[in-house]
Amino acid sequence: MSDIITEAALLYHCASTRAAYAYCAYPKGVKFMLYNVLAAAADGAEQGGDAMSALIGMVLPFALLIGVMYFLMIRPESKRKKQMARMLNELIVGDEVTTRGGIIGKIVSIKDDTVTVETGADKVRIKFVRDAISSKKAPISD
Repeated sequence: MSDIITEAALLYHCASTRAAYAYCAYPKGVKFMLYNVLAAAADGAEQGGDAMSALIGMVLPFALLIGVMYFLMIRPESKRKKQMARMLNELIVGDEVTTRGGIIGKIVSIKDDTVTVETGADKVRIKFVRDAISSKKAPISD
């Protein structure tokens, strides 16, 4: 009886949602997982429990995992990107910068997305794309 209810629920899911087209294109493992979730819900309903609470009990740990992943990985990375973009936009002539290649020098000119850095005792000038700058220190006073 449980298999008939589960199969009916699976067919209903395919027929009644827009996700039915995507469901039919899912790999075999995903179909099996969805089938098991619906089977557990049907078993819970058959035993006198609420099918919705069975589904929530199975989906809630995954939702919590996604939430933890967001707060531990995605959110800090987006904060770092915003901070880096702000630092690159605030570059001014005289800032001491370090490039991603490890070259340390003082900015002598900025034109659009090109930064000219003067480095070393020989005062060698090297042009970089603004995105090549990895960090900056306080402006150097002459």
